[in-house]
Amino acid sequence: MDMVSEHSGHFTSWAGTRLFYRVVEPEGPAAGTFVYVHGYAEHSGRYTSLTDPLIEAGWACRGFDNRGHGRSEGLRGYILRFRHQVYDIDAFISHAREDGARTPLVLFGHSAGAVAAIRYAADHQDEIDGLILSSMYLKNGEPVSPFELIGARLLDRVIPTLPVKSHAVHLLSRDPEVIADFRSDKLNYRDNVRVRTGLELISNYRPVLAVATRITIPVLMLHGTGDRIADPSTTPEVFELLRSERKRMRLYEGLYHELIHEPEAGEVVSDILAWLSELARRPG
Repeated sequence: MDMVSEHSGHFTSWAGTRLFYRVVEPEGPAAGTFVYVHGYAEHSGRYTSLTDPLIEAGWACRGFDNRGHGRSEGLRGYILRFRHQVYDIDAFISHAREDGARTPLVLFGHSAGAVAAIRYAADHQDEIDGLILSSMYLKNGEPVSPFELIGARLLDRVIPTLPVKSHAVHLLSRDPEVIADFRSDKLNYRDNVRVRTGLELISNYRPVLAVATRITIPVLMLHGTGDRIADPSTTPEVFELLRSERKRMRLYEGLYHELIHEPEAGEVVSDILAWLSELARRPG
């Protein structure tokens, strides 16, 4: 890789929470800025298989650890209200602009991060030039039973932070090394899903369908048909609602949840690079 510039630090987001961020960019003028939002239970440092090729192609990459994740402040693995993650994206993009982020600025979100990204985009399309949604988590891949839901709502009234349901780490990727790395990474949240977190994660289906019709900027949607964490059928459903003239969807046959950590990750990254290159050539 050619010479790159790297820096990291903290910025202050909603309610005074300090969030960790990292920036890696090529020396000299960048083709644009790629802002990425990670999914539940992980952190921004897990994206080098995507960001390294993007930096090689001239894109500056900026990511942050969600509240309660990685090196950011907050109770580990806890989502009090999902809208707080949307506020955090808003604060980070404002911080990126102040820090010299170049246009075009593209927002990428994975899983729950994709949900936060589309909810942010619906109200801030003047702040970004494109949106990439990877394995968006709108419905659980394996349906939640009514009894589980009732029990969770009862517990939420008294112990919302209680860890109750195991996180299906084994379904992240078909690559066993990815699973082993996830389990050994101390910056990941490896305990059970907390009550309120689970309820907030499954609360986004109708809100996202409602805001999807407001999206007019270029969008790329990606999902693996073998995803058993996030129901892949919701991606075509949202795609049809988008009002973007330049929208594209790619469904990868048999791939699991973490597309950039699957054996076929090279194909996925190539598709993202091709889309970004087209966007950069046709701004606006």
